[in-house]
Amino acid sequence: MPELPEVEIVKKSLKKNVKDKKILDVIVTNRNLRFKVEKDFEKILKNRKIQNVNRYAKNIILELNGNINIKNFFIFY
Repeated sequence: MPELPEVEIVKKSLKKNVKDKKILDVIVTNRNLRFKVEKDFEKILKNRKIQNVNRYAKNIILELNGNINIKNFFIFY
């Protein structure tokens, strides 16, 4: 698990490089993670725009545009 300063550096780098960009492709190589990855995960993320990049503790949060009925964020660590 990375230390908090490292996570902050990654967040700043992502904010600089991916904010306001569109997700063009999504590849899931393993759906059996801590939580099962939804079958339509790729479809949900594809062509969404990254509106902002934030951090909560050691988690990176990508805020996405889109319909309010769809999850508008993606969290990873």
